[in-house]
Amino acid sequence: MTKRFRTDNTDHMFSENDMIAVRIFRQHLTSPVRHLDAARDLNGFQSQFITASLHSLRIRSLDSDIESGMVRNWTVRGTMHIFAENDLPVFLHDPEHYRSLTFSDTYYGSDGKVIIAPDIQRYWSEKIISYIENGIHARDDLKKACISDGMSDEQVEIMFDQWGGGIRTLCERGFINCRLSERKEYDLSPIFEPLRAEIAETEIIRRYFASYGPASVRDAAYYCGFSQKKIRDIMSRIPLDSIDINSTALYYSGDIERHNGIPDCLLLGGFDQLMLGYFKESSLFLPREYLRGIFTLSGIVMPAVLYRGKAAGRWKKKGKTVKIELFCRLDTDMKKSITDKAESLFSDLREIRFAEI
Repeated sequence: MTKRFRTDNTDHMFSENDMIAVRIFRQHLTSPVRHLDAARDLNGFQSQFITASLHSLRIRSLDSDIESGMVRNWTVRGTMHIFAENDLPVFLHDPEHYRSLTFSDTYYGSDGKVIIAPDIQRYWSEKIISYIENGIHARDDLKKACISDGMSDEQVEIMFDQWGGGIRTLCERGFINCRLSERKEYDLSPIFEPLRAEIAETEIIRRYFASYGPASVRDAAYYCGFSQKKIRDIMSRIPLDSIDINSTALYYSGDIERHNGIPDCLLLGGFDQLMLGYFKESSLFLPREYLRGIFTLSGIVMPAVLYRGKAAGRWKKKGKTVKIELFCRLDTDMKKSITDKAESLFSDLREIRFAEI
């Protein structure tokens, strides 16, 4: 279907396929760059699962060593991301709490007794930092060290809560970063000067419209977890162009005519930026009837098989086998395209299994 866009007061016929081609080009899926540039342009990669985020980075990168210069921490949407270490000032943009061990919350047990007061949290935070400084990096080993030094079971539950706890606070305050590892391990963070929130948020949104655009205000709000009003306020500080589609303004910067077409097949990572970058119910890449096949009700964003620009299934690699689960009927052309892509990505591949769901 062809839709009319208006840009620079001139009408252009700009098809849905043109928009798909432009967006995947800007996200470096058809225009790979150095890995640090890809990470910077896309504001990092969501990283609940480290292998998934590294795959998303790898398929956009010209480099073989994609872990060099990268760190892992809580950033956009309050979720774990891998991103360029040089971007720590952008994503940890809280000068007031940067490297601060002053706390205000008191944690109580069910019996009303204090478990952790601010001074106790400071004490254990200093201990954890010193353990890491002295070579203890794994979460379980840090727990054992704390328990050995007298931390109670209730305090362990708070400082090492599964959603982050006191460890997450130390990450977000610029003391430590998570390692790029399946194990929960930490390193001391380099010293940096965090940007003010206004400057950092402006840079994040500038990158968004440069690398994800053309995109709507709703898309940007969905991506960032901000209100649409806040997005508009930030956009007022950024030079942007816009085009209209069905009375919806899409914003961008740079040349939206430039792209390398739509490849037959892409194997995206789980929680890939192409899936997370746009309001999912109206994503060009995700047919509505397949939405729950990629965005599960448990909050997982599955690794998508993109066939000619649209999610057609999902995939999983286990050992030397790739399993492809398709939402649609498999034909000869699709099978060849997916097979060729998998073989180009995985040098140890022995078997591809296809199934329809």
